[in-house]
Amino acid sequence: MKTNLKVLTLALISAMFMASCETEKANITPEQEPKATDWETNDAKLISEINSEIQSKVSQSKATISVYRNFKLYVDASTPSDIISLAKGEIDQMYVSGLKSTTLTKMSYVNGIYLAPTTSRGMYYTGGWVVINDYTTYRTVKQSTSSVVEHELTHYYHDKHLPSGFNNTTVASLFTSARNNAIYPLSSYVLSNRNEYLATSSEAYFSGTSRQPYNRTNVTTKDPNLKTFLVNNF
Repeated sequence: MKTNLKVLTLALISAMFMASCETEKANITPEQEPKATDWETNDAKLISEINSEIQSKVSQSKATISVYRNFKLYVDASTPSDIISLAKGEIDQMYVSGLKSTTLTKMSYVNGIYLAPTTSRGMYYTGGWVVINDYTTYRTVKQSTSSVVEHELTHYYHDKHLPSGFNNTTVASLFTSARNNAIYPLSSYVLSNRNEYLATSSEAYFSGTSRQPYNRTNVTTKDPNLKTFLVNNF
């Protein structure tokens, strides 16, 4: 009898706990979703400092080029082997993601993916270069579904291979519509600006990401016009 009573008590407590969790979920609005980690470097001064050091190292041949599937990886003796492997793995994934071969070829025209260390570290795209040398953050991001290489190369492709570059009117119009219709939480990184809108949506569609819009299904259902743009242009 005592055993049965104990079992019933535990079952009741479990049921009350589950009901409480469901109530909390129901009370969470889209705007209250936990904000995804914004791993991308956006500090202009920091980026300028890193870029200056990179150009100096490249000009002095202090970083060597390792070509992988037509992509130029800039490394040196201090570049951790697991970082190189992570970047190569992301490139491999891009070749089975649905990106067109012509798109991959154009993406490979990027000046380089810089993996070698600098005094300050970051992860970003600027001026024809992808930089991924904040090793701690990169390792952390790669424990999720996010794709840093594909995201940054989309910035490059947007900048160099879409008509009018970052001023492309179609991307701007799609972004404005997405924000006006709040298809994702307005605080989400994907709606922070039109460049991140395209890069994060492309990342979600072709590779998957740990932040909005997460995956191909969400892009297709919530932003069908952008889905069409990605299919036609990438």
